[in-house]
Amino acid sequence: LGDYESHADPATLNEFVNSLQRIFKIGIYYPTGHAILDKATRRFMRQLAALAGNNPSVTIQDQGNTLALEGVEVDPKLPFVQEFKTLLSTLGLISITIDREISMSELHEFVRKMLSYKAQVVRAKKFTQVAVSELPHSITVTLKEFLARQDASISEDRSGEATENLESFINSLSEYGL
Repeated sequence: LGDYESHADPATLNEFVNSLQRIFKIGIYYPTGHAILDKATRRFMRQLAALAGNNPSVTIQDQGNTLALEGVEVDPKLPFVQEFKTLLSTLGLISITIDREISMSELHEFVRKMLSYKAQVVRAKKFTQVAVSELPHSITVTLKEFLARQDASISEDRSGEATENLESFINSLSEYGL
């Protein structure tokens, strides 16, 4: 971390996760400027500053069966951890970095966009890539990269078979899940 020092003790991590969870739970219901949302947002911003310490930002990263905040793993049993991991996975994200100077309106915009993108994916009837874009400048996301081999192309005479296999796979996923 160089000259930067994070204050990632367990109590601060827990408070940060809880305050972020609260904003995601109520951010969709209340407009910016509403007392309940603004109070929760101010609490989150205090936790963000506390966790960041001297760092300019805080990074939330998918880390196996849990999340890592500033490189420190969070207790996977915390209620919001699995929800947030699902959100990251659904949107094809590896990490989210939040600038410590984020404004309340930027944070609310970010939360609403993330929930909207998640809803788009959940409502999709087929594999659809949702572009996580137009986020506030105080938020940076890292996308998962998916690789495909060039030599694995489908020849003309087998394209129908591949389509059937893909449709069968999609139907199985929708019926049985992963």
